[in-house]
Amino acid sequence: MRIDNYLRFYLKYVEPHRAQIIKGRFKSTALEQLDQWDTIMGLQFENLVMENLGAVFEQLRIPHHAVLYAGPYRQSKTLRQQGCQIDLLIQTKRSVYLCEIKFKSQISTSVIQEVDRKIGAIKLPKNQSIRTVLIYDGQLTPSIEEDQAFDFLIPASELFVI
Repeated sequence: MRIDNYLRFYLKYVEPHRAQIIKGRFKSTALEQLDQWDTIMGLQFENLVMENLGAVFEQLRIPHHAVLYAGPYRQSKTLRQQGCQIDLLIQTKRSVYLCEIKFKSQISTSVIQEVDRKIGAIKLPKNQSIRTVLIYDGQLTPSIEEDQAFDFLIPASELFVI
């Protein structure tokens, strides 16, 4: 099922504010200053990444036929395991790629701790390695690259080449 990104944006963000838009309430407001703008754009960016998994596989050099699963992943909390939500999990026979997707003007080092927490929580099948991936649009704090905290850094500019 294909999702129309604009229609999704319209229904989630424009339609609820339609009356205010018609009255001109937002004429002099920058998009970045709108309520919940970062959240809605983050969801739109995640959806755009999901609609372009082939490009993600290419960046990670994973042949399409080797992919056993690719999509969002949610692990519920139980007495024996922690809960976690993973933006994109790609599983092959020998590896699991834990992909964090970020759309922010400035991406801080807190993303490293966020991914480390998810790694500590996720239950993996035996004999599988875990590879970390940051798919992002925005400016990375320099220490993210310097610390080599991620196995793969994929900027949107390399993912969505026209």
